[in-house]
Amino acid sequence: MKHHIKNYNPKDRFSGLTAKYAKYRPGYPQEIADVLKERYCLASGAVFADIGSGTGIFSRLLLDNNYAVLGVEPNLEMRRFAEGELSNFAHYKSIGGSAEKTELADNSVDAIASAQSFHWFDHKAALPEFYRILKKDGIIILVWNERKENNDQFHADYEQALQRYCPEYRHVNHKKFSLTKIESLFPAKKIDYHHFDNSQVFGLEELIGRLESSSYCPKSGDSNPGTLIRTVKEMFEKFQNAGRITIEYDCVMYCIS
Repeated sequence: MKHHIKNYNPKDRFSGLTAKYAKYRPGYPQEIADVLKERYCLASGAVFADIGSGTGIFSRLLLDNNYAVLGVEPNLEMRRFAEGELSNFAHYKSIGGSAEKTELADNSVDAIASAQSFHWFDHKAALPEFYRILKKDGIIILVWNERKENNDQFHADYEQALQRYCPEYRHVNHKKFSLTKIESLFPAKKIDYHHFDNSQVFGLEELIGRLESSSYCPKSGDSNPGTLIRTVKEMFEKFQNAGRITIEYDCVMYCIS
């Protein structure tokens, strides 16, 4: 039977999840900023449009490295959270726009970043908008934290639990967004691939929070939330070490120029 995704509109899917998203989602390695500076010559003061900026996790990395950031986020709840978290940065501006309509001026940014969000966009509408706001010779940066699925038995069992108890998981999983797909969207562009190791160390409460921060996690009233949470708790007890468990990620970055 074909599963229909509830609230498929990506602009609304994370409403109600903002606090958990900000608290439990992984950050991004400093090495990303190092590569942007050293390989792509993006000097301090360069202007980034962080499109789909959410709660500001990637924006913070850019701001910490002295970039100016225009955080473009359509979800009001997430945007206001980011505004509060990043209010001390003079070179941060929050924009109530979307990938398809950023509200930014023509040729106004040195780089476009999309972290953990590009797979949600309407690409037919978003890419012309990217090219409109990007300066000549500007760069587009796509970043994802991809949880390792078979790094060890815990990671394999966790993936299996999501597949079994989260009906929406396979439909919205960004890991299906391959290099081949990106190449098809950016023909005749130079695409560089970069990989960084990333991880989070959790206690049980944090592990459950990380799970519940995902838009595909069943909610109260759905069929599987109790079963999924119980299964993850059992996994934690089986695999924890001194009350902690590590989730490891492949942090991948595509630089398109």
